[in-house]
Amino acid sequence: MQLTIPKQALLRAVLAAEHVAAKDKNFPALGGIRMEAGHQSLTIQATDLDTGYASVLTLEDIQEPGAALPPAQQLKAVIMDWPEEDARLSVENGFPTITGERTRTSLAGMDPEDFPEIPEPDQADWFKVPGVTLETLLRQTLLSRRVPESESRPHMVGAHLARDGEHLVITTTDGCQLARGSFPIQDARLPEKGIILHKTGAAKLMEFAKNAPGDVALGVTSSHLSAESQNERLISRLVQGDYPDTARIIPVLDTGFAINRFEFLAALKRVGILTSEKYQAASLALEHSRITVTVDNPELGSSSETLDHLESPFDGNPFTGCWNPHRLARALAVMTSENVEVKARDAASPLVLSGEKDPGYLALVMPMKR
Repeated sequence: MQLTIPKQALLRAVLAAEHVAAKDKNFPALGGIRMEAGHQSLTIQATDLDTGYASVLTLEDIQEPGAALPPAQQLKAVIMDWPEEDARLSVENGFPTITGERTRTSLAGMDPEDFPEIPEPDQADWFKVPGVTLETLLRQTLLSRRVPESESRPHMVGAHLARDGEHLVITTTDGCQLARGSFPIQDARLPEKGIILHKTGAAKLMEFAKNAPGDVALGVTSSHLSAESQNERLISRLVQGDYPDTARIIPVLDTGFAINRFEFLAALKRVGILTSEKYQAASLALEHSRITVTVDNPELGSSSETLDHLESPFDGNPFTGCWNPHRLARALAVMTSENVEVKARDAASPLVLSGEKDPGYLALVMPMKR
């Protein structure tokens, strides 16, 4: 393999591929980025077996076709610090080599034949979503990207993508909190029960959508979800199973209050400093014109903060309940509204958060015991 490529074109593809490549010491090829030069194009691929990425770059200056499999992390580091000049890629004595005007780096590559084949999205049903919208939906709803290896329940390991009328709806939950985002789209070609995308795959789809310059085309088969944008493709394995009907656990609450999101978030973060694994709850005392957030941890100490500048007063009966301040803070942090509406009924009911400038977004946090 021997070719010349502009740094920025190579860097974009390598950054996207490195985000997908696995960190599996038992299968070294998964930690590499496969680069294959044809007569007029360079194909860059990475996979962790659950998600695969491919980018096809059209190039005029390919002197010799061939393939290489350098380690992803080292290749990324080399290209990120490369001078703002073209890079010449070649394979010399089995070593992938990058050469510039004054710089030359050889990496200990692997056999390209060890790289697994990435599936093709055959006979997929396609529809388009604006990249910025897809990134926002996933960023707001991905509560956690880490799933315990022992966990197998679909609703715990996956993000649910479904069609609700003329809306695309994404829902995630971890059993203690729930996030849901929706966006109006007329032709979301999804199965009636929706699809379940593993949360790690959803996180990689979010990054893919973030870097997409326009619309992202989504294609669905019985086993995979594909995303395409210009010359790039991401394909992720679906989680098989049924997602629970989360609409049934979202209560219809007619009492609540409105508060400045930044003030509420700051208060939760401050008192949350004194929570611990054993003492995770903060008490919220809701009164007509103010709320008081308190953490009382025998191991670390206590902290309390009163917020008496509510945008609209609490219109229910006063009560005190317990919720995890970090879960509430996480829900607030991904919103954009200056003021948020918090629906609350009593200490045994969840808090439901929404905002005027976050259309279609809803976060639910379950109560905790004292």
